[in-house]
Amino acid sequence: MIVPVVYVLMLSFLVTFGAALTSGFESIPVDETAVTIIGMVVITGGSLVTIALPYALYRDISILEAAGVTAEWEPDRTKFVLTAAFGCFVPGLSPLVSIYYLYQRRTYAGIR
Repeated sequence: MIVPVVYVLMLSFLVTFGAALTSGFESIPVDETAVTIIGMVVITGGSLVTIALPYALYRDISILEAAGVTAEWEPDRTKFVLTAAFGCFVPGLSPLVSIYYLYQRRTYAGIR
């Protein structure tokens, strides 16, 4: 669930401080160095979470299969992992994959 949250935080940061950069930081009374450091942390964290998504999906599907809770829903591990990996290069795809997977998991496997 962290992927959509981090993605929204990244977009919020980029929009807010992108607007501040274009206006010369007159609208936000903040030090440019602090904004740059915060931006680097937010974008790096978001990138790491996005890169970790394919592995997290792979492990979660493996755990569900080992527990035997995929009787009604048989998630295609390859499809989910490759789509999540492709999401590293297509903006907005990783949160969509994450939300869809979590919805399907909640519907068929519940919370475990």
